[in-house]
Amino acid sequence: MILRDDDVFLTESPTDGALFYDFEKFKYVHELIAGAGFKHMLAICASEIPNHRELTGYILDRKDEFEFGVHGWGHEKYSTWENETNIARSLFRAKERIENVFEVEVRWFFPPWNKRSQQMYDACEEIGLKLDDNWCNFTEALSGVEKETICFHYWNDSEVKQLKEYLNVQR
Repeated sequence: MILRDDDVFLTESPTDGALFYDFEKFKYVHELIAGAGFKHMLAICASEIPNHRELTGYILDRKDEFEFGVHGWGHEKYSTWENETNIARSLFRAKERIENVFEVEVRWFFPPWNKRSQQMYDACEEIGLKLDDNWCNFTEALSGVEKETICFHYWNDSEVKQLKEYLNVQR
């Protein structure tokens, strides 16, 4: 089971400017996941890594408790991009930053808004990323849907409540 935390390092909502980044909430959610014996999969917006040194340090200090994936350079809507080469360049740039900062190999791409296109699949294949297709949210998981990945956002209080319920069910 992959517990995928989307929009990690993203400071604010790309749609309405609401604040997303909250270091204390991130730590709380990570401690829940690690305490239940799961790896915390990070879907990272790579452009903002330098903006959040405290979070970067926290993750580096506990690197073995995480898995790392690309969520984009920023939070681009790649599904609307028609040029596979441009998608590949942006994703490769993000992948390279994550790998260099955290000294890990990145194998996953988790697209923003969970939207896909053939160009995205082709771009991922070109740069050696796997695009996650087998996912659900906690509402679905708690109702019995079984997928490889459960997607959530650490900054969303209702999703964190569902995460806690899910982790209690798994014990």
